[in-house]
Amino acid sequence: MKPEDLYDLIEKKIGDDVNGYTIVDGEGLRLEHGPHINNEKLEEKVLPILTEVQWIVTSILHGVLVEPRYTRQISIQEGEELYHVSNRTQRDSILQQGLTLGTGGNTRLVRKYPPRIFFAKDYEIANKFIDFQCRNTQGVYRDGEIIYNNPLKDKEDFDVWKIKAEKNITFYNDILFPNAAVWTESAFPPDRIKHV
Repeated sequence: MKPEDLYDLIEKKIGDDVNGYTIVDGEGLRLEHGPHINNEKLEEKVLPILTEVQWIVTSILHGVLVEPRYTRQISIQEGEELYHVSNRTQRDSILQQGLTLGTGGNTRLVRKYPPRIFFAKDYEIANKFIDFQCRNTQGVYRDGEIIYNNPLKDKEDFDVWKIKAEKNITFYNDILFPNAAVWTESAFPPDRIKHV
């Protein structure tokens, strides 16, 4: 389903509780709530509609970000290197269990999603993401209330893990970082990852 068609369906079903949208990377939608509800209430109202058409809510930080359950597939060649950023506190667990599927991030983006793992397409992009995480900010506010507080972090608080893409693993577009990041539903055991 095209994003604009989904918006028309949502608007038809919930009326003025939704008040506009922005298309994100040609695949997703950032919905704006109407004057009488907030993002949390808008999320509640759109979830049944999204479930019907196999779309999901991935963030309610700035509007309600929705995307297809599966975004477009991205061609990653066998042997191509990809990079995953994690909190350093997870290092021991990752060394023991590998990179496992998670249902949400603990980043400034405040995203949520079905079980998956995100990867930057190169080491420089992974480091730019770490720089973004270390920005000087005290938290994220909406309507005067703090909705997410991410204490200042240092680059040393993060690890970068390298994998080599393998045959038969499907990667999908990350709509917030088009051409820079991908995600997969495949886990990577410790012997297939390298701390860099």
